[in-house]
Amino acid sequence: MKKIFTVLFLAFILFQSKCFADVCYLGPAGTYSEEASMQYFGSSEKLIPNKTVTQSIDMLKEGKCQYAVVPVENTIGGPVYNYLELVAEDDSLTVVGKVDLPIRQALLVWGDTQLKNIKTVYSHPQGISQSKEWLKQNLPDAKIVEVSSTAEASKKVSELKDNSSAAIASEASAKVYHLNVLARDIQMNDSNVTRFWVVTNVNRQNNNGDHYILVLTGDDNVVVKLLDSLENSGYKIGYIHDIPRKTYLGEYAYIVELNSNSSTTNINDLIDDSAYSDLNIHILGRY
Repeated sequence: MKKIFTVLFLAFILFQSKCFADVCYLGPAGTYSEEASMQYFGSSEKLIPNKTVTQSIDMLKEGKCQYAVVPVENTIGGPVYNYLELVAEDDSLTVVGKVDLPIRQALLVWGDTQLKNIKTVYSHPQGISQSKEWLKQNLPDAKIVEVSSTAEASKKVSELKDNSSAAIASEASAKVYHLNVLARDIQMNDSNVTRFWVVTNVNRQNNNGDHYILVLTGDDNVVVKLLDSLENSGYKIGYIHDIPRKTYLGEYAYIVELNSNSSTTNINDLIDDSAYSDLNIHILGRY
């Protein structure tokens, strides 16, 4: 009976750790990061908004949350290098999942504001980048002000209650901050998608899944040789991001996503080959 109770208790603890996690994200309420968090975790977890992605990661490392959801790439804006670096250069972190979230930007205003009234537009740098063509055509003289998130832009316009201000953000944040949608789908590309990583501490690393994220540093020729070997062994390269190492000109770290299948060679057998001993190879994540 004691053994049965112990097994049931451990199962309950495991269930709680998975189903009632605290999840940090770039806030405030109404951001795409919140939407991605809800898509991945569902509604049972406690979502904790933070002013910056760095603050989310700090809370994760301090044990104040179990996961952080981090935007790392966008169809239009490309890689978000500062966030990629933040995760990839910290050996205490691991990636255990991803969310590819379609992004639909809207121009949000207070009350009955018209396009001709708008003098200032607030948004996150990515929101501005994704909507720059629409802005150029429709609000060429407006002052563009960067803020920490698209939802922060909505919050700002809501607090100002000013007919000369607008925000580029999601329609969901319009509901949160009681704004009106003046224009929909103002992003440059209707296939606009942002990729988010689900990040946690290495003690929660995932040992299952057919997606790997590697961080490679060392001689570029040896990097190419390793990637050729991985492809010849059945791994497919999803993407490669290069990040300056901030040491010497031309030195980079490479973040590589690999897709595998049941017939591919064990990745550890490949990367442990002595031919790649001069490379620093770090498995950043698996999902």
